[in-house]
Amino acid sequence: MLNDQPCFALRRDPARISYTVDAAIERFLDDLRIRHDAILSVLPDLTSRIYLAYRDDERSCDEIAALLGLSVSDVAQRLADAIFALIGLSGVVAGRRRAG
Repeated sequence: MLNDQPCFALRRDPARISYTVDAAIERFLDDLRIRHDAILSVLPDLTSRIYLAYRDDERSCDEIAALLGLSVSDVAQRLADAIFALIGLSGVVAGRRRAG
């Protein structure tokens, strides 16, 4: 059975609730930006350059490979390493050995 009774507590001060939620979201996003920057700073230079070229410059893997003189598969692998590190799987990526 559905509860069709309105929740009057939420109607008392919607602005206060909205500001509380907004502040919590801002704190979360600030923390996320800090962690994002920290992870990018510890990635190998080439990996972070590839990730930033992909994200900021919106270049394709083919374009990045041609620009840096790398194979497309190496660019794709380094891009995947950066993305895995950013989503919290850095321990898995760091444990894998890369040739070269």
